[in-house]
Amino acid sequence: MTGLRSGRALAFPAWARISPARVRHVEGVTGLLAEWADALGVPDDERERWLRAGLLHDAVKDAAAEDLAALTDVSWGVPKLLHGPAAAVLAESFYREQSRRRDPVAALAGAQREVLADPRFGAPYYWAGYEVLGAGTGHEGAQAQPERGAPQEPDRLPY
Repeated sequence: MTGLRSGRALAFPAWARISPARVRHVEGVTGLLAEWADALGVPDDERERWLRAGLLHDAVKDAAAEDLAALTDVSWGVPKLLHGPAAAVLAESFYREQSRRRDPVAALAGAQREVLADPRFGAPYYWAGYEVLGAGTGHEGAQAQPERGAPQEPDRLPY
């Protein structure tokens, strides 16, 4: 994997659960982070933090729920590490519901009911925090804005 300027190589920790396809994705992410850090003249210690974050961001993405539970202390109850899979189920359900109904608020409510019925994600932790932006303002059914084109890269960073 992309090496550090110190000469050490980046490596996944022993607890990582990552597929070969995900490794290729992570290599692309860390490569891009290295390019950005170099282009911005980021100090070596900060550059290393960026690369480690890129390496670890998907380290358990391919882990089964049982593996996640084994890697962490879930004695406090709901295994919060399942929020990613729960969000994916909610998003799939929401878009399916929205294709049937015009009202996004009703689509979200239907998706939340579906996730509530799933024994893995029935706890409110997984579904109650979602809301439709603009709900109650009269903008729920607003049409999408016309395409504005790709944003232009600024000639300098804003900070």
